[in-house]
Amino acid sequence: MLVAEVRDRGIGLDTLENLYPSGLPMFGDSVPQAYVQAWKDFVVGLADALRQAGMDWDEPYSLWGRAYFSPDGKVAHYFYAWTGDRQPSDEWKAQFRQVLEDYLSNFQFAYPMGRRFAQCGGIRLTPAG
Repeated sequence: MLVAEVRDRGIGLDTLENLYPSGLPMFGDSVPQAYVQAWKDFVVGLADALRQAGMDWDEPYSLWGRAYFSPDGKVAHYFYAWTGDRQPSDEWKAQFRQVLEDYLSNFQFAYPMGRRFAQCGGIRLTPAG
């Protein structure tokens, strides 16, 4: 599995986009709630994994991520970029990446698609409390 910040990518995103078309257009105007919930579970699960790993943060951090899923819902590739004015320290980013890689290696998208697909979205990590 390839996990990389967008600035570090070594594989062309155009290639991935051709191999993993976006999941949303296949639904037309009516995206099933179960698909939306599966994506929400992905985001919430990541935040939970960070907290379980003992990672804390005092400020909100934002990132954008795009996951490329295999037909069985496993993550094949994941690209992300930190957004916003507040950026975590380099040490925190390194720990984040390790937890992210562990989380992604065990994650399975809960909405069966039966084909490769991609999904992206913003993630806001808010401090606990």
